[in-house]
Amino acid sequence: MENSYLIRSYDILRKVYSEGKYANIALTQSFRDNTEDKGIITAIVYGVIEKDSELETIVRRNLSGTTKPAIVLLLKLCAYCIIYMDDIPEYAAVNCCVAIAKKLNRGSYVGVVNAVCRKICAEGNVKTSGIELPTWLKKRLIEQYGEDITARITATDSDRNVHARPNLLRYSLTQLKAHLDNDGCKYRESDVGGVFVRRNQTINRLFYDGLITLQSPSSMLTVQVLNGINLTKALDVCAAPGGKAIYLAELHPDCKVEACDLYPHRVALIESYASRMGIPNLTVRQMDACKDNPAFHSCFDAVLCDVLCSGTGVYGKKPDILLNLKEEGLSELIHTQSKILQTSSTYVRKGGLLLYSTCSLLSCENQDIVNAFLAKNPHFQLEKMAIPYSNEGILQLLPDEGTDGFFICLMRKNG
Repeated sequence: MENSYLIRSYDILRKVYSEGKYANIALTQSFRDNTEDKGIITAIVYGVIEKDSELETIVRRNLSGTTKPAIVLLLKLCAYCIIYMDDIPEYAAVNCCVAIAKKLNRGSYVGVVNAVCRKICAEGNVKTSGIELPTWLKKRLIEQYGEDITARITATDSDRNVHARPNLLRYSLTQLKAHLDNDGCKYRESDVGGVFVRRNQTINRLFYDGLITLQSPSSMLTVQVLNGINLTKALDVCAAPGGKAIYLAELHPDCKVEACDLYPHRVALIESYASRMGIPNLTVRQMDACKDNPAFHSCFDAVLCDVLCSGTGVYGKKPDILLNLKEEGLSELIHTQSKILQTSSTYVRKGGLLLYSTCSLLSCENQDIVNAFLAKNPHFQLEKMAIPYSNEGILQLLPDEGTDGFFICLMRKNG
């Protein structure tokens, strides 16, 4: 069927909206057949989620009465394509969405879908910028950063380019840039040793060959905090899918890196990632970061705690985060973060380093966690990080600064 990528986009969106799956996981599962439509499907899926509130308003004002959630989602998909996807003709989007309605065995809704989509076409391509945040989250951000900074954060457009870096054991940034130049691929070099580029056949080929990987500048910067430090043994307690642990192993090829995670399927993700990249100095194991492991006491030169968090610093890239994020869920999350940091601190040897990070903008997950930890553990002190950002051991990156919203804190154990 023509425009089959719209059918696949809709199937992925249903998994996100109806089954609660994360968009990146649903996309990865859908792409197992190595479809050529990865780029446009990814753009549509994340675009619909990002513009959910706006699309909901557009659909509801053109829809008389109520209808099934599956049909509302289909109308959101069509509205997004009409308004934002310049490469898709309006008639093609409408016809395909009508066909999807027929395929859903909801024949009675075909006329509704056709009528609403055509009304949206008639309205014109009126676009709005930024992402609408839950009221409670916006209030917290204003209290923490002020109205001006919060406005900049929420108005920041999400960059659909990927950030690719070379596998330091097999490839170099110079080789990557030359490869992209030879293939006529446009890119922009980043400040951390990678490039921003549209995902294309060249990037896909280099990725599957293990010569490059996709990793955000903020994630790379977190690991670069440990550059220039002699490490013989390091631990990542919440490692899946494995990006930071694998990058750490590349930067310190003589260091034995342990990468742990709670669930078997997440451990498998790390193992698969390491296998693709050909990392020889990485050991992967299943472990609950909240539970003490006496065998690890005082064993590591550096311990990384990149803990589960609200993800409020990366909602621009993963807007589905906002679909299920509730303020009442923060307390349990904060308790887990504090538990992981406290437990992991016992694994650091005397003179070693403890690295805490999140992709959150909220101080309750970041600065407050660190302050409470340091008050309870005076033998740990903040350690200034040797990175090109002013810091005294703590750094909060914001989405409007060309990075993800990310928190990084480095501490040294002195006793």
